[in-house]
Amino acid sequence: MATGAAGRRRWIYPALCFVITFLGGTLYSYSIVGYEIQRLWGVSAAEAGIPYLAALGVYGYLMVLGGVLERRFGSEKVPLYLGALMFGLGFTSSSFVDRNVALFTASYLIAGLGLALMDSMTLPIATSWVPDRPGLAVGVARTGFGIAPLVVAPLLEHLFKAYGFNAGLRIVGVAYLVVALAVASLAKVNPNSREKLVHGDVGRELLAVLSAKCFWLVWLLYSAGLFTSLAYVGYAKQIGVELASVDAELMSYLIAAFSIFNGASRVISGRITDAKGFLFAATLNYALTSCALTALWLYPTPAVFAVSSIIIYANLGGWLVIAPAEVRSLMSPEKYALTWPLLMTGYASAAFAGTAVAGILRDVHGSFEALLPVALSVTLTLGLLPLHSVYRRTCKSHRSRY
Repeated sequence: MATGAAGRRRWIYPALCFVITFLGGTLYSYSIVGYEIQRLWGVSAAEAGIPYLAALGVYGYLMVLGGVLERRFGSEKVPLYLGALMFGLGFTSSSFVDRNVALFTASYLIAGLGLALMDSMTLPIATSWVPDRPGLAVGVARTGFGIAPLVVAPLLEHLFKAYGFNAGLRIVGVAYLVVALAVASLAKVNPNSREKLVHGDVGRELLAVLSAKCFWLVWLLYSAGLFTSLAYVGYAKQIGVELASVDAELMSYLIAAFSIFNGASRVISGRITDAKGFLFAATLNYALTSCALTALWLYPTPAVFAVSSIIIYANLGGWLVIAPAEVRSLMSPEKYALTWPLLMTGYASAAFAGTAVAGILRDVHGSFEALLPVALSVTLTLGLLPLHSVYRRTCKSHRSRY
């Protein structure tokens, strides 16, 4: 275990990974962008959510390409630089689109893939420098996603008002391109860790992960935990305005406040996972989510909405730490650049299902209220139940090195 100055310096690299996830956290402020699209372009809630859904889908399903590139070229710099270019240019190109959801979605697809390539390297980099505290290292690296809306949500509101929707997006896109390239030049895997890596056949390594039962159990639990959070975050502003009668302008600042809990929960969840284990952290997350959904379903007041949102935002951050940390424990750490991106396909599945279901229920029933019992059912039947009936019996003490 590193101590003193050297021990402190190693946290520079999780901090750089934090910057990458901070850039990616712009996606969690999408309800600001989606609200403007609905207002300016006259589209439905489901249509306005398509770019968000597409970006998260590409981000989750294709993140494994970053791991494949890293294994193929033997360097994390390839996915980092390529991802930085695509991410910045994707956001910038979206600023030139007007009243065309398809083209706007295409730009977000490019940005989502760029984020996937960059983010695929964050956890291998962070944990390679802090192998003795992987949960905390993952928590620090993932905190950027949660904290970003605190800055980005009010920033987008200000830019849209001051310069207009398209010009505001263009300013953000160019700034992101510059910052992403700078971070890509500085972030790197611990050289001592890289010396231990054995780059074998990528296809065989992928097959080994995909044939592991416990990997798929964590994947299911991860997806169930994220279903509610991702759907909720994508429509947070609309839910607050329509269901809880919160002022539309106030919602932008509430979203920024909620992001504090999203970010803080990542570090807290990392420490809990290191100390208490995956089973305890996952159970706590599911229980709190269930309470929040039930309360908002029965009492959709502004106060209950605020408390429930804090819990759901915090639990989103929690799942993005506890499941990746568990996969590193279950599988071989040397293959983390492949295993954790594969886990993110569960994130993409939850994003697709949650966002689509939320938008469709809103358009069919005219209210987001119908989403709450559906999300509660998913949390209980696909999350809490298999966690204690299958995972606890099969994988709790199972630590295979695939």
